[in-house]
Amino acid sequence: MVYSSKAWLSFQDVWEMVEKGFEKPIDGAMLTLAQRKVVQKARRKDQLALTIIHQCLDDATFHIVANATTTK
Repeated sequence: MVYSSKAWLSFQDVWEMVEKGFEKPIDGAMLTLAQRKVVQKARRKDQLALTIIHQCLDDATFHIVANATTTK
């Protein structure tokens, strides 16, 4: 299952979120419009990866990651 999950996450172009994670900007940080778009895209990819991971788990193992807020 690990390999098929990795393949699916790679196909969805979100595997790097699992490996590297998503770093939330510091609260109050002044970001340019371009930087905000990059952060928004990364956050979306991270949430997509987390959704895919949730969908790949059965009821017996879902509780392990149910409260995760990021893929890392």
